[in-house]
Amino acid sequence: MVKIISAAGTEEIYPKSLPDLFKGGNVSLFGKYTANGKHAITLSGMVDEKAVSYNYTGNFTDNSQNEFIAKLWASRKIAYLLENIRLKGENEELKNEVIVLAKKYGIITPYTAYLILEDEAINVSSGTVKQDNAIFNSRFGNRENMLKQQMKDEYEIMEKDKSARGVRSSEELQNLGAAQNINDAKQGNSRMIYTDQLGKERNFSEQSTFVAGRAIYQSGNSWVDSKVMQENTTKYKRIKFAESEYFELLNKNPQMAKFMALGKNVRFIHNNIAYEIFE
Repeated sequence: MVKIISAAGTEEIYPKSLPDLFKGGNVSLFGKYTANGKHAITLSGMVDEKAVSYNYTGNFTDNSQNEFIAKLWASRKIAYLLENIRLKGENEELKNEVIVLAKKYGIITPYTAYLILEDEAINVSSGTVKQDNAIFNSRFGNRENMLKQQMKDEYEIMEKDKSARGVRSSEELQNLGAAQNINDAKQGNSRMIYTDQLGKERNFSEQSTFVAGRAIYQSGNSWVDSKVMQENTTKYKRIKFAESEYFELLNKNPQMAKFMALGKNVRFIHNNIAYEIFE
């Protein structure tokens, strides 16, 4: 058994249980920390049935340039939550946590897609989310009901099926939980292909990018910030692409460049203001 402890205020480290380590081997951990700077790290475990510990110093930087790391952390946590659902059964707390993480970080798999679609439909129906701010539904054309049922079936197989299909689900969750790169976070993506309302073939798992620590989703010819669904803001600015107001906004707010570079039709939240760039 191997344990790692740090004074940096580490939390939510995945994998939860560390495997045995052998000479020359390695293990990758993803987690959160609350204290920047240099902090002690203690690695402890058993070697030849004897308790040993090793002390190191790690630099816990406040640099947030490597945004992909957050997505890999989310992939591992989602896998952990889904595995709990698979083994112990679904409950609202686990399900809601999967939905929040999957939407924020763009982890769209056959097992998260159904939960996301269901959650958005409920929120639109109740008025919690405006229909115009819906990101995931109404993108599948006349095959929408069939594809939603397919995604529901995938989720239920993951949750309950112990056959060969269930074995595939288990293997994909293990791979998601050990994600080392962004491609590892796209488990089951070959089963996420659909034809949109314009007749173009799309892959649901490929229709997002990552900007400012959160997912931005492609919907038709537009890109929509995942925050649009989450935040109810009364401040709204609609700006035509490539006109003087557009360049004035960009010059005054260079941090918006990554959003505005996505294309001619983008909706995003910045400083609690909803912006819509349109052509």
